[in-house]
Amino acid sequence: MQNIKVSRSFLISWIVLILCLSVLTFRLFAPPDLFGDSTWVEFFFLLVLYVYVHLTALGIGWMVVRRFRLVLTDLELLLLAYMLGFGILSGIVALTGFLGRLTPPVVLVSLALSGVIASFAWQESLRGVWTVLRSLRFTRVSTIHERLLLILILLTIPVLLTHVLTPVWDYDALLYHLEVPRRYIAHGGIYFDRDVMRSAYPYLGEMLFAVGIMFRLDVLSKLVHLTYAVLFVAGVYAFAARFFNRGTGLTAVGILLSVPSFVLWSTWASIDFAWAGYELWGVYAVSMWLSDENHDSRSLLILAGIMSGFAASTKYISVPVLVLLAILIAWFSVSRLRKNFGETIQSLLIFGLSAGLVMGSWYIKNLILTGNPVYPLVYGGPGWEPLEDMVLNAYVQTFGFGKTLLDFIRLPYTTYVFQDRFSTISQEIIHPLLWLAFLFPFLTRSRKHTFVTAYTMTYFVWWFFSSQVIRFLLPLSAFLALFAGAVIEKFPSMLRNVLKFSLISGLLIFNLVYQTLTLRNSGAFGYIAGQNSAVEFLRLFVDDYSVKQYIQETFSSDERALFLWDGRGYYCDERCIADTEQSIAVGLALDSPAPEELSEELRGNGITHLMLSSSDADFFIKFHDPAGFHGDAWDYYRNVFLPTCGRSVFRDGGMELFEIDCADK
Repeated sequence: MQNIKVSRSFLISWIVLILCLSVLTFRLFAPPDLFGDSTWVEFFFLLVLYVYVHLTALGIGWMVVRRFRLVLTDLELLLLAYMLGFGILSGIVALTGFLGRLTPPVVLVSLALSGVIASFAWQESLRGVWTVLRSLRFTRVSTIHERLLLILILLTIPVLLTHVLTPVWDYDALLYHLEVPRRYIAHGGIYFDRDVMRSAYPYLGEMLFAVGIMFRLDVLSKLVHLTYAVLFVAGVYAFAARFFNRGTGLTAVGILLSVPSFVLWSTWASIDFAWAGYELWGVYAVSMWLSDENHDSRSLLILAGIMSGFAASTKYISVPVLVLLAILIAWFSVSRLRKNFGETIQSLLIFGLSAGLVMGSWYIKNLILTGNPVYPLVYGGPGWEPLEDMVLNAYVQTFGFGKTLLDFIRLPYTTYVFQDRFSTISQEIIHPLLWLAFLFPFLTRSRKHTFVTAYTMTYFVWWFFSSQVIRFLLPLSAFLALFAGAVIEKFPSMLRNVLKFSLISGLLIFNLVYQTLTLRNSGAFGYIAGQNSAVEFLRLFVDDYSVKQYIQETFSSDERALFLWDGRGYYCDERCIADTEQSIAVGLALDSPAPEELSEELRGNGITHLMLSSSDADFFIKFHDPAGFHGDAWDYYRNVFLPTCGRSVFRDGGMELFEIDCADK
């Protein structure tokens, strides 16, 4: 009887597999305009693609995590399966790119083979999902605040889904998270473009975005990122359940979800939560390795290396964190586990080789193509000019409000009063309760927390001296939230409840109301209902979308528009030349060349128009222009070049398109 049940489940798995692959094959090769602009048809194909990617990642991850033979809770097992599965599936797509076979047919075959392999674990893995869902104590919440937190989370889900189903609009996605994978697809593989500095970045997190682009479903990128966000928050709760307690975990989850920027961060076409999640699980595995529980130490170090390698394959800035983790592994190997020198070196080799095998392809590729594994950082490389380096450094180093000891002490004041110096959007703030995390080392002397405490405090100091960008605290926010939650749980009940209701529930309610009104006013609900088109939505949210439409509708095949300061190339074809390094505008205006000379140079390079983005220029001039280069360039174009050699042909908001023409001036 049991055999019949298993066979039936396996048969259902294969039916699902075949149906999904049939629908996706049809989507891939069907004419793009077959169904017109039907929003719900697009949603159907998107759902099929996401479900297939989701199940494939889960099945592969489940098979891999089982091989580690670790003592895990049901929740930990499931979360690890997802994190490993998404990372491995992304790596499979990346492999086609490294082999120069990043084409729709090859990727479809790769997905099909991955799905076949994953299907053998679907029955067991889906049973694991059901076990975790049943174990959630939704009906056994113990306090009013827990009930309110649950209600607010449930109310936030429709807001998140509405955001995530709208067309991609966020700046960084259009600059490189989607634009570079689109270029990879057009090229047929992962390559280095001297004119696009970000083509050298590690792009593991964006490989599934490339799948969405191939299927003309780039919103998949937002769904994948939201999935990573859910896994990150759930991972924080799982960590609390193992190393703290349930109350601390719920408070930490409430803090993370009530950050005003969470809704936007989690629904962007970004890789920040993938990066944060992999760093979290790297620390998680090391924490388990250092615990007194009965674990396979070698497996945990391999797992920590894999997760750290995935993180470094997602963002350059995870490399220093990997080094920090290695240093702490060595330190605690000696101080806590009492290992000798040889055993410590062995632990480092296991961790380091595991990370290197996962991340190595991205950095070796750069070393071969550019001579610099972290191009263009540290010492530049081919195509990287001194002016570009100066503009990039000015941008990076002008975040924050100074790097002295006094500036460090004043952070709880300056990050709010001068918020725009630490962020790129108005909703980006450090949750007020996170500052309580710095009381944790003084209130708790538990030996099991010393590693995470050392990691968190060292990481925060590194953040202060390196970037001071609030969004770059995202991985660390997991542990800051846990520490803050542990501190809050030690407060008297009256103070504890005031903090929870005001700064967790209160902020969640504010975010919910604000985001609902934003969605209503933007026409997002109308788009979801099929009443508004994607074009209407994008015209409102993407300030250069209208000018891109104008270019594609009116330009001949040999006309080109150079975008000044605007680096977003997505949603346009080769007739738009984005300022991807956001330094072209400065370089052309350097030394104020005669308008006729610059006009001749631009025309000689095939540039027939200039698109001036006042919003982008204003951002750089206001916050990231210590030497005044951006301001001088703006004045040159506005007061010298364009009055002489520019004829305005289109204007929309802060965007203005000029034809280069000196003849009539």
